[in-house]
Amino acid sequence: MFPQYNEKKTTQIAAYLLQKAGGVMHYLKLLKLLYLLDRAALKVWREPLTNDKYYSMRHGPVLSNTYDRIRYRSPIDVDSYWYNCISEPKNYQVKLITPCSVSELSPAEIQLIDIIYRQFGDWDRWKLRDYCHTLPEYKQTTSSIPIDLKEILLAIGKNEDEINQIEIELKDQAYLDALFG
Repeated sequence: MFPQYNEKKTTQIAAYLLQKAGGVMHYLKLLKLLYLLDRAALKVWREPLTNDKYYSMRHGPVLSNTYDRIRYRSPIDVDSYWYNCISEPKNYQVKLITPCSVSELSPAEIQLIDIIYRQFGDWDRWKLRDYCHTLPEYKQTTSSIPIDLKEILLAIGKNEDEINQIEIELKDQAYLDALFG
């Protein structure tokens, strides 16, 4: 059991990254930055920011629900928080539609986003993709393969006791999400 995907927070993170990039970005680059950010949050705070599911795909690891938001807009999603802030892709680029609040983000989370952007923000999508292909949890594929959270935690240096504790904490959070929405 994993905590519920946080579309609002993920949208605010993506919008903040887009704003830092001048309002437009290739969606492959955005997906890689979001993945690296969740990975960094797991390392620092022992929990992801987005609560998304992770998959290895042809161009590296991705956040599954976020990938779906970008690639597969449906008419029933028209009122989605994501679609009110971030455009549909055009020529593989997404744009910031309107300034988006960062109310879901703590100052420490914004600081981590800034660190990841300073480290990787000037990389193009192919350099980011190639880098993400070197991450130990990534599996080369032409389709999609789930990445177990434990694989990421091992790759970032967590030991078995830490991983067990993190999994318990995330299950507890998922239980609270189910109770209180």
